[in-house]
Amino acid sequence: MDMIRWDPARSIERLQKEINRIFDRALPRPDYREPWRWPEVDLFEKDGHIVIQADLPGIKPQDIEVRVSEDTVRLKGKVEEERRAQADGYYHFERRRGEFYRTIPLPRRVKSQEARASYRRGTLEIRIPLEGDRDEGVKVNIEEGD
Repeated sequence: MDMIRWDPARSIERLQKEINRIFDRALPRPDYREPWRWPEVDLFEKDGHIVIQADLPGIKPQDIEVRVSEDTVRLKGKVEEERRAQADGYYHFERRRGEFYRTIPLPRRVKSQEARASYRRGTLEIRIPLEGDRDEGVKVNIEEGD
């Protein structure tokens, strides 16, 4: 009977592949070929508001749902876009259909009841007033023991 040497590097490599396989099945990955499925957003603070700007070109405002809570913003909507072109005997059709959903965690608490949204030239902008001043915390004195 021949002895088989144990190769720790090979064992670790097999473990890594198995972990990757498990995560690939458990967690859906965004399909970057279809960017409308995962709208890109900018999130920043300006003039006492949290501002979120989402690129949603070609989507009608009535097909977008915005929900704001004290610590998250949820965007949901549907895309139904069709473009047709004909030139020199060539026909070209492009379609985008589907739904998108995105939850955006907010860095600070907001006044969700006062949120406002507008849609201009393919960009959705959500403005939400901040709730109170930023809490910088309390400095705690350290007592020296015996």
